[in-house]
Amino acid sequence: MIEQDNKDRFISMFANISGYYDLNSYTNGFGFNLKRKLKSDSNYISLLSFYIYDDKLNSENNRKNIRVKATYGLDDSQGILLRSIEECRISDPIDLIDTATYFYEFDTNKIFKNNKEITPPSVAFRHI
Repeated sequence: MIEQDNKDRFISMFANISGYYDLNSYTNGFGFNLKRKLKSDSNYISLLSFYIYDDKLNSENNRKNIRVKATYGLDDSQGILLRSIEECRISDPIDLIDTATYFYEFDTNKIFKNNKEITPPSVAFRHI
């Protein structure tokens, strides 16, 4: 099982990315989400989620797949209100899930896009 300090190291890499706020660690599982306000005159935000599945965490491979999910919707005190198909405009960001592009190495505390090392802001900015 992965230790809490590994989870904390992973999450802390994303803690101070400019323009992002409300970083919340998952109580169950290895992941977190954070928000970014996209339009200064509206209540719309992007919610970015980063998660490593349990089967990947417990594998022998040091490089773990990161599931990255980007969701766009109205900011609400309970979270984010998802849009219906009818509410989507052509100019809105699209929601997406990427499960095969990003990896985290526990030994080095580094993030990779395919086989190239990248910084945490690169992952976040790619999905807004």
